[in-house]
Amino acid sequence: MLRRVLPLGLLFLAMPTAAFAAPRLPALADTAPADNATIASALFEEGRKLVAAGKYEEACPKFAESQRLAPAGGTILNLAVCHEKSGKKALALTEYESALAVATRENRKERIVFAKKQIAAIEPLLARVTVRLPTDDATAAGLEVRMDGLALPQAAFGIAVKVDAGPHVVTAQADQKREFRSEFEIVAKEAKEVVVTLSPPIPDPPKVEPPKVEPPKVEPPKVEPPKVEPPK
Repeated sequence: MLRRVLPLGLLFLAMPTAAFAAPRLPALADTAPADNATIASALFEEGRKLVAAGKYEEACPKFAESQRLAPAGGTILNLAVCHEKSGKKALALTEYESALAVATRENRKERIVFAKKQIAAIEPLLARVTVRLPTDDATAAGLEVRMDGLALPQAAFGIAVKVDAGPHVVTAQADQKREFRSEFEIVAKEAKEVVVTLSPPIPDPPKVEPPKVEPPKVEPPKVEPPKVEPPK
């Protein structure tokens, strides 16, 4: 199977124009308000221009917002290409899979072939991270687990998540628990398991009250009445 990723310029030349065509407004209007469809189309075209100029970091948000406003198979496919070219291969993989599902439903053969090829090319470049928590910690009040700053839902605990090769960080915190943090580097095809353990917080030192010092008791001097002798 061919796993080579074409340079983006060649990619657009190699693909039939219809595969990456901007979403047609009448089709978008079926699932999105007319105003959204118009804005989505403008964002899509701007994204294409930025991609042609090699400005992937600027192009990806344009495609993402276009897809949010008016989901379309061509938009999600361009978004996947953009994220792949900007180095976010794990994210691109999920978008290629979404694009494949749309293309299959719409019977867009060119897009199906292209998405499958890109999925096959990206898969071997990814690593997998599994985050596990002991039962007590997994049910802790206020639990929040994050991987690279993104919240990890409880349903994802114990499941291998595909990530890009490179540095990653897993953090966790919960009420009345010490924060957990694990930083690590992972390479392509590597599988890593991170066990999150939340220890109780360090207790506050006991309060030591200073000893009570009572003022010394001062007794008034005894004054004896003068002795009065009777006259002789």
